[in-house]
Amino acid sequence: SYDLGLASGGARWLPHPKWELAANGGVVANRFVAQPFFSYYGAQANLTVSHRPVRQLRLSVTGGYQFRDYPRNQFAEVVVVDADGNRSEPELLICAERMTVAPGQAGIICDPTRRDNEGQLTVAATWQGAFVINAFYLLRIQRSTLSFENVNRHRLSVSATVGLPWSITTSLMGALQFSNGVSPTDVAGLAEDDENQNSLQLKLQRPVGADFSIELRYGLFANQFSTADVSFFRQTAYLGVSYATGI
Repeated sequence: SYDLGLASGGARWLPHPKWELAANGGVVANRFVAQPFFSYYGAQANLTVSHRPVRQLRLSVTGGYQFRDYPRNQFAEVVVVDADGNRSEPELLICAERMTVAPGQAGIICDPTRRDNEGQLTVAATWQGAFVINAFYLLRIQRSTLSFENVNRHRLSVSATVGLPWSITTSLMGALQFSNGVSPTDVAGLAEDDENQNSLQLKLQRPVGADFSIELRYGLFANQFSTADVSFFRQTAYLGVSYATGI
């Protein structure tokens, strides 16, 4: 249904054993065959500053920027006027080349293009000792040439891994996201299904022999607090065997 292309590159610099700078950027293009108004191309870049005050702790701050250009029309906010001159409440419609907006009148109702700019800020911390804890906060601020595609997203994620008796390793992961704003393309394309998910996941793993492990996983997923009117609540369970090789 779609073609996605991405090219990127980056560099790291360690000016001091406790400090690290990393920069990367790239270009991306998405061609959505079924609904061309979701196709876009763009560029992205970010810069990360990391610090290790002690050996077990790593702190980092990342600033990023993304640009997306949609060459095809998408949605328009339309007010329909009837024969008596009464105006309807504004509603969002998928763009067409020409639509009747008043009795006996037709016109082009969509801007030819849509351009989005998005700023990102990530604050992360990792502790690696007898147990491992990862935590990060992500802020995304999207501003578009379309007035109804402006969204602020806040995402908090925490994960912890610790060893238990009988050689069992357990991992607990949780994520919570709040979105403020309106984005009809999130509803129509569900393009950010993963990022709109709030989740809680638990994994237990125990080695069996040198290369095999038994895994038990449970996951709970929901998309509350998102920009989409549609919602879901899903639970998953998994029991399986994994194999690791040194190849």
